[in-house]
Amino acid sequence: MKEPIKIGDYVRIKYMGKRTKIGRIEQILEKDPCYKDMQLYQIDVVHQHSNGHFPSYEIYEEDIIDYSSEIIELVEIGDYVNGCKVTDKYYSYGGKELLLDAIGIEGHSLALTNIDIQSILTKENFDVMNYVIGE
Repeated sequence: MKEPIKIGDYVRIKYMGKRTKIGRIEQILEKDPCYKDMQLYQIDVVHQHSNGHFPSYEIYEEDIIDYSSEIIELVEIGDYVNGCKVTDKYYSYGGKELLLDAIGIEGHSLALTNIDIQSILTKENFDVMNYVIGE
């Protein structure tokens, strides 16, 4: 069983239907008695529900797909880290450090650690934002 969510944890959240987004917990708010008595969190990125009419910095517990104090644990294969597509996720020899394999801009393979991560674009957001020229 995971530890409870705490301030400073990173979260992978549902965003606008089938998309996902990564944010960081800034504050743990009161439970919302008007909505299933669900826990509310303030995050550092704007969030919008698929049925919502306005953006907010608050999310409900049900919006959280996964969370961790280490951002690398939330990265999935197919996400883009520092502009490079993640192709594999594995533990180093001896299982001490989680690593990501990514394809760099020039096609070179990169091994990324938690401290290397500067930006993440989730694969779901890439699919929505990507423009493909028709055949």
